[in-house]
Amino acid sequence: TGKTFIGSSCLIKDNSTIGTEGYDFEIDSKGRPIHTPHIGEIRIGDNVWIGSNATIESPFIKTTLIGNNVKIDDLVQIGSEAIVQKNSLITAGVILSNNVVIGESCVLGPNTSVREYVVIENNVQTGIGAVVIRNLEKDGIYVGNPSRLLRNRGESIGGQE
Repeated sequence: TGKTFIGSSCLIKDNSTIGTEGYDFEIDSKGRPIHTPHIGEIRIGDNVWIGSNATIESPFIKTTLIGNNVKIDDLVQIGSEAIVQKNSLITAGVILSNNVVIGESCVLGPNTSVREYVVIENNVQTGIGAVVIRNLEKDGIYVGNPSRLLRNRGESIGGQE
């Protein structure tokens, strides 16, 4: 497998796995799934928190990237070649499929699931159990299955913020 680089002042809690083989299979000529080896690298920035029982998969060839000041809660699955940009919060039970991009200063609510190749732009928040199957535009709060825009972050609800 590839290399793993971990920045300074990081906390990695019990039973977390960094660099496990990603879940990538090709179908051979007989219709059988064949695992493809992963030789890419994982880069974890400075001041990152990784909760208990989290998994960060090795990428196929490229890089799985966790930016500076990212906080990952317990029981989170981060797929191969995912990118989580700086200052984002990934709460308990979140699943990021392969090749997902999470922008800066995002907050993914508990049990959010994100489909492969989806891009979530900067400053997005998801509600509990959101199922993200399409790209999400910046500054929005998204909820539901499939996720939909509830409102923009900073907008008031009935005169409240």
